[in-house]
Amino acid sequence: MITSTRHPLVRALRRLHQRRGRAEAGQFLVDGVRLVEEALAAARVERVLLAGDAGERARAAAETAAARGIPVTLVAPHVLAAVSGVETPPGILAVVRLPPPPPAEVLDRPDLLLVVADRLQDPGNTGTLIRVADAAGAHAVALLRGGADPYHPKVVRGTMGSLFHLPVLQADGPALVEALRRRGVRVVVLDPEGPVAFREADYRRPLALVVGNEGAGVDPLWRAQAAQVVRVPIYGRAESLNAAVAAALVLYEAAARAPVPAREAPPGR
Repeated sequence: MITSTRHPLVRALRRLHQRRGRAEAGQFLVDGVRLVEEALAAARVERVLLAGDAGERARAAAETAAARGIPVTLVAPHVLAAVSGVETPPGILAVVRLPPPPPAEVLDRPDLLLVVADRLQDPGNTGTLIRVADAAGAHAVALLRGGADPYHPKVVRGTMGSLFHLPVLQADGPALVEALRRRGVRVVVLDPEGPVAFREADYRRPLALVVGNEGAGVDPLWRAQAAQVVRVPIYGRAESLNAAVAAALVLYEAAARAPVPAREAPPGR
């Protein structure tokens, strides 16, 4: 059992809290039983850390990993907490290989529903947006340069596993605008001051919904490309809606116009 936070492995894994450290190692962290289970089902897990006081479900996940030949390292609870960065030790943590970039063909679907996050900064917001996009049946999420890293620990936790279900592109804004233009993808921009109420908008596909930076909004580049700029009305006294919440309303409206068979979420999700 590793009991010291100064252990070389612990020091190496703590570097994965930084974007540069993740890029250099080609790895990111996934903590908590359910997220580790999701990673074991859909990603390349390279190591599992198990706390000495972990519960039965966490131990079962570690046994699954060990049966596949994945190294499992037993650590003291305070060591796991130091690696994960959360106040309450999650019991189990996985080190996962960064996936290769999704192929450009993900944008070629005639029924494409793409969510574009234009320099969205907050990791929790970004994680929730990815989760919402997954739930609403989007085919991919594009995070533009200058925004949160999809493999930041807070983003990973915010996705609640959707990071493993949905292609996430990291893209340059002008290059993505041009790629969508060539493919004939309609662009709808979400803006609190948009002239079109979201329930009255045209969501014909292929479609890209663009959500802007929390402070600066959407880059003028996207406005110039937009077929429509839509708003979610504010009926109360709130100044604005959270970006992920506003995107959820618009995405579900878009999904309702081109429905796909819904699936029930598993219990506890």
